[in-house]
Amino acid sequence: MATATTGATFNAKATVDSAWKIIPFFQSRDIHATVLQYTKELGFTLGSEEPHFASLFAGPKAASNIYFSLCHKASEFCASSAMIALGARQHEALYAGLVAREQTQGGSETFRIVEGIQDKEWGFRQFSIKDRDGNQLTFFRFLEGSNGEEMWERAEGEEEGEGERTKENERGCVDSLYETKPKDAMTRDQQRHGVGPG
Repeated sequence: MATATTGATFNAKATVDSAWKIIPFFQSRDIHATVLQYTKELGFTLGSEEPHFASLFAGPKAASNIYFSLCHKASEFCASSAMIALGARQHEALYAGLVAREQTQGGSETFRIVEGIQDKEWGFRQFSIKDRDGNQLTFFRFLEGSNGEEMWERAEGEEEGEGERTKENERGCVDSLYETKPKDAMTRDQQRHGVGPG
C-alpha cells in the first residue's frame, strides 16, 4: 500500500508529464473479425491476438494503438470512440479510398462513414467512421501547421527491419502491462480481466 511522503509536496504534473502513450480500450463482439477488419480494410498492424483480447496499431513506434476486449453479453456492450491524427496527404487519400470502397462494397462488415470530411471551426479537417461493432474513429489533420511530416520522413528513412522491431516492442508493452505469473488453473487471459476459473 502506498504511503504518504512526509515533508514533500506531491506534484501530479511532474509525474504525468512523463506520459509517452495513450491507448484507448474498445469492446468487440468478435475479436478475430475485428482483427481482420482493421488489418485488411484499414491497414492496421496486429500486435497481439488472443480469444478475448487484441492489440492493433498504426504509425511509427505504434503511435496509434487500440486495445480490444471481447464483450460476451450483448446487453453489456458499449461502443467507444477515438481520434487519430494523420498526415495531410494521407488524410485526404484515406477518405477518398473509404468513400470509393463504401460505394462499391457497402455491407455491415465494412467501415461505415458516419461523418463526411469537413473543416471545423477549431482548426481540424476531419471525418468519422464506425467499425462492425459501432466503435467510432475520427481521423483528422490540422488546417494549419505541421501534420507529422517530420515523423514520417524519419520513419521512411529507417531500415527495412524496423517494422518488425516495432511490432516486437509493442508486444513487449502488452506483456509487461498484463502478464503475471500464472496461478493454479488461471490462464493469462483470465488474469488480464480479473476472471478466475469456474
